Amino acid sequence: MLEAILQYRLDGCIVSSAEPASQVAAICEEHGVPAVMVNRLPMLRAAAVACDNTAGGRELADFLCRGGHRSFGIAMGPVAASTAQEREHGFVSRLAEHGFIVSHRFIRGENGVPVTSYGGGWQAGLDIADLPARERPEAVLAISDIMAIGLIEALRERGLHVPQDISVVGFDGIRDGARASYSLTTVRQPLPQMVAWSLDMLDRHSGSSAQPETLLIPGELVIRNSARLPPD
Repeated sequence: MLEAILQYRLDGCIVSSAEPASQVAAICEEHGVPAVMVNRLPMLRAAAVACDNTAGGRELADFLCRGGHRSFGIAMGPVAASTAQEREHGFVSRLAEHGFIVSHRFIRGENGVPVTSYGGGWQAGLDIADLPARERPEAVLAISDIMAIGLIEALRERGLHVPQDISVVGFDGIRDGARASYSLTTVRQPLPQMVAWSLDMLDRHSGSSAQPETLLIPGELVIRNSARLPPD
């Protein structure tokens, strides 16, 4: 990516990578290439389009509290991108407004991969299953759907039932989460709108560095069967 920016005359650049996003944006600005960060909030001067991850985390907290849950955990990868930090912040801050705390954080990765993964979710699920029953959280937010899927499968491997024994919610809205074997409650990211707005930003800033602006688009709460439902 960095070599392409330096070697070729690019009309614009959409940045979606997790870790070096701000570095890419800085190099684009230095070379007069308009750049828009997708689903990454800029740490430097840059334009960005993102799902409102904080609001999504808050909405999941509200949903779980309405379902009668009273103890909570979070499963995350070993290196938290801005998206994960925002989801965690929204979830934790909204729980605090309801009078609850996150009692357990399960930070797990897979073979040195610095992002959330199926394997990290699996390890988090084993950690939860190994807790004494009275200490297990009633509900867990997996910071991504792929992590939630690994977590659910690990819980089942250990004989626990979702959501009867523990509720699990995710974030992203990937297709696999809709499978009957997971039926994952999640927040679906508005990917088509995010892409459309990022292209619009690039078009508006064509010929110059993109001006600092951030557009947050609400996600959609998708209620399925992986978490205990609120009473009618």
